[in-house]
Amino acid sequence: KSYSKIFGDQNLLNTFQDFPFTIMPIDDILNAKDNENIYNNSKISINVIYAHSLKSYPWRIPDIMATSSCLVSSKTSALDDDFKRWVDIPQFSNKQEAYDLCKKLLANDNLRKEISLKSNLAIKEGKFTFKDRVDELTEIFKLKTAKNNDNYFEYINFQKMK
Repeated sequence: KSYSKIFGDQNLLNTFQDFPFTIMPIDDILNAKDNENIYNNSKISINVIYAHSLKSYPWRIPDIMATSSCLVSSKTSALDDDFKRWVDIPQFSNKQEAYDLCKKLLANDNLRKEISLKSNLAIKEGKFTFKDRVDELTEIFKLKTAKNNDNYFEYINFQKMK
C-alpha cells in the first residue's frame, strides 16, 4: 500500500487523521522557493478553511493556483466569488467528500491538469498575484515609494514549473 506525504500542521492532521497520509512538519519548509517546489511537485494541494475564515481564503490559495498543483479546498463562497469565471475549484464539506475528490483527481490526470491550467489562467487574468495585490494596496494607500518600482519589493510570484 502506498502512502502520500502531506505537509501541514496539527490542525491538518486532526482533520485528515483517517486518511493514508504521512504529515510532514511545516517547519521543514524554509522559504518561498521551497514552498513553490512543494506545490509544483504535488499532484493536489489541500486547503482547509477554518471557522474564522469561512467567507475568505488564505494567501496560499492564489500561490497554489499559480503552480502545477491542483487545489482542493473546503467550501467557501469566496472561492466561487473570485474564481468561478475561470475554474470550478474542487471543494468539500466533510472528510468523505474530501477523500472522494482527492481519489477522483488522483485517478484522473486529465481532469486534474485541466483544473490546474484553468487555475493558472485565473491567477494571471484575474490579477491575483502578490505583485498585483501590492500594486492595489499601493494605489489605495497612495504609497509613492513602491508604485511602479519593481526593485522596491522582492515579489514572491509562484509559477507553474516549466
